[in-house]
Amino acid sequence: MGVWCAPTVDDRESRQANIRHMALEGRRFVLSANQYLLRSALPVDAHPVQGDDPDAALIGGGSTVVSPVGEVLAGPLRDA
Repeated sequence: MGVWCAPTVDDRESRQANIRHMALEGRRFVLSANQYLLRSALPVDAHPVQGDDPDAALIGGGSTVVSPVGEVLAGPLRDA
């Protein structure tokens, strides 16, 4: 049994199913570290499709820890 570290910027709900599948298939713990990014962290001359509101979340997080049997142990942590 091991640990799989799966960093990503994919904050979609479907990613949670992928993480659980990785844990089950590999019979290992999966630590999925998802990024969280606010518009205010970008330069002012960048204009993301989400708009220019400095409080807009461009990447919504979703870090999760899953056990080797697919049980979610922590997360997904959103908006942080």
